[in-house]
Amino acid sequence: MHIVFNRNIYTEKPYLIILIHFLIYILPALNLIVQFLTDWSRIQRGVDESCDIIYLSLPVQIFNLFFIYIIPLVINIIILGLGIRHVSSIQGVISGQIILHRRRRQRILLLKAIAFYSIWLILWSPDTLACQFVDVNSDPGVFTVLLSYIQIALDPFLIAIIDIRFLTKWRTLWKKIKRNRRIDAVAP
Repeated sequence: MHIVFNRNIYTEKPYLIILIHFLIYILPALNLIVQFLTDWSRIQRGVDESCDIIYLSLPVQIFNLFFIYIIPLVINIIILGLGIRHVSSIQGVISGQIILHRRRRQRILLLKAIAFYSIWLILWSPDTLACQFVDVNSDPGVFTVLLSYIQIALDPFLIAIIDIRFLTKWRTLWKKIKRNRRIDAVAP
């Protein structure tokens, strides 16, 4: 909304933002609670003090897959498509030079978005898909969780590379850290 309509949704509708954030955390928890209360899933305790959620029916696994994978993926694709459509719009622009500049910027933005979402899908998807069907404590389960952790660790760096503003802030922060370390090292 901010890009298309130049409106700051955070100041215009703060209660909507709070409600959406609340639902992001509450709905998955309610989903699990209902599944445990109706015996659609149970907790399996491992020998090494670890545990895993076991889903007892295929329809529940498919519902969870739809809820935790397909819906977020489709929403991301829709938002990405709408953003690219808006950025590529040349409506009202007369100058050919401005149009060429916009198309070049759009191509760069598209390549960055494709790179980011490809890495995100490659590292996030295996864990999200496997958690429904694979024991987390098995070798494939551990591998998929590791990929998910790598994705979480890489996100700030990928976003910094995509948006130069974040990269600039990272560099400024790094310089401050290095400068403060030198001052602390010199002080008696």
